[in-house]
Amino acid sequence: MQTKLFAITIFFVFLIVLFTLSQTIETKIVKIEDITTRNIDERIKIIGNIDDILQKANVTIITINDSTGVIPGIIYEPISLGKNIQYSFEGKIKEYNQELELEIEEIKEVY
Repeated sequence: MQTKLFAITIFFVFLIVLFTLSQTIETKIVKIEDITTRNIDERIKIIGNIDDILQKANVTIITINDSTGVIPGIIYEPISLGKNIQYSFEGKIKEYNQELELEIEEIKEVY
């Protein structure tokens, strides 16, 4: 009985450590010109500006520019963004209609 309790305790301690580490790992900043199909499903961060915003019923499509290139960014929640403001965009690279895009999970204004 004590062995099972010890194993369960170790398991939960391990889960807490994993959760803590996952919250502190910084996402890699990538230049748009360096994004390839090898990055599909990889979580990345792009620092750049918004060139264009297209609001649709259930999605917002933005054009992200980081001075090395442009990539579409897809946002699945209502959001208010401005052009000519530098942002940090975090999300996963996806492929849609044979084009790469960033499925945005987090946006922060960079000061």
